[in-house]
Amino acid sequence: ERVLGLAPDSMIELGFQKMLDRIHPDDRATYQGELDALLQAPPDQRSGMTEYRWKADDGSYRWISSSRSVVSDARGHPLAVIGSLRDITDRKVYANEQLQREIAERTKAREALESSELRYRAIVEEQTELVSRFKADRTLTFVNEAFCRFFAREREALIGTSFIPVFHPDDLEQVERQIASISPQTRSITIENRIVLADNNLRWVQWTFTGLFDELGGFIEFQSVGRDITERKNAEIL
Repeated sequence: ERVLGLAPDSMIELGFQKMLDRIHPDDRATYQGELDALLQAPPDQRSGMTEYRWKADDGSYRWISSSRSVVSDARGHPLAVIGSLRDITDRKVYANEQLQREIAERTKAREALESSELRYRAIVEEQTELVSRFKADRTLTFVNEAFCRFFAREREALIGTSFIPVFHPDDLEQVERQIASISPQTRSITIENRIVLADNNLRWVQWTFTGLFDELGGFIEFQSVGRDITERKNAEIL
């Protein structure tokens, strides 16, 4: 009576179907389905818990937790359903508020990350250094304008392709070994190697490769910043 707001006599007079009508429409089919499953289950498995919204006399809905057991005769035929009810509205409201706060916090964090990413991209586009990001399999995910100019290719033609072919074949093994050494403990390395351009011209580039990791040390992607040092290298040879 205290939970549903109905006196026992009123519940009997109301009948099962009208009681079912007071269950929230979104919960009604689940309630009926679980009850049918209980009645059809083996005698030793005819008990369970369910939660649903119940329409009070004032038109509001209360969350109800119901524990139900089927009483059977000696041959296992269902005779009646007995159970207990508990009002869990406060718990559900609190859980929903917690969920809404979590969603709001995640949305705020995502928006902050997107804003940070936009600022990052705006900054690196102004750099003269060759900036790129690539996955563990060396697939490019970002290149700045200077990178595109250096390799004389459009951004769309570079994104999704491998970073590796631009390295001189004789330097490739060393570059791969150095990149593979990057870890949460050693996040950055700087190397110098030759680059083969589309016209087969050779340029020397100094690269700083940095591994980007999450708070748990999980790998996200690599970032590379390159600087053309061909003139310095030619001067050293002379």
